[in-house]
Amino acid sequence: MLTSGQSGYDGTTNAWKFEAGDNPDTTDDLETYIRSANTNSGIQTFSVYAKAGNVSYMRLVGLGNIIGGSTSNANGWFYLSGSGSVPTQSNVVDATIERVGTSDWYRCSITFNRTLVTGVRIQIADGDGTDFTNSAKVTEGDNIYIQNAQLEYGLVATDYIESSSSTGKARL
Repeated sequence: MLTSGQSGYDGTTNAWKFEAGDNPDTTDDLETYIRSANTNSGIQTFSVYAKAGNVSYMRLVGLGNIIGGSTSNANGWFYLSGSGSVPTQSNVVDATIERVGTSDWYRCSITFNRTLVTGVRIQIADGDGTDFTNSAKVTEGDNIYIQNAQLEYGLVATDYIESSSSTGKARL
């Protein structure tokens, strides 16, 4: 579930509360995520501003194939508390977290190189990724706050570029 109108890192009310909802089809823990489709190839950086809710972990995922064709997602787990940290990462060029001023908000990003990226995900996580299967699972009501997600070509996350277009914008 996404609830708009939340206080953001920049003083606006453009943030979203991202919360795991009830899944009536299963008694298992939920895998809760937002996914955006993508068909780009090459070096890309996926970033988002995030803040802990009642859980302190988030996972960013780049879905796709590595050079050579095998499927291997890029993953970064982020700890959204204190100075912030990236406790676990796999198949990425880089994963970074930066605290936004003295607030509880962080800018998190993963940079990856794929021949075909089929999508990117933001996931609520129950842990730091060391137990891959269980740290991607959440329970109903687990939540974090997110704002200004952006996927772009290149090795670093640039300043957020606001766009109301589904095709987005790019820096030249």
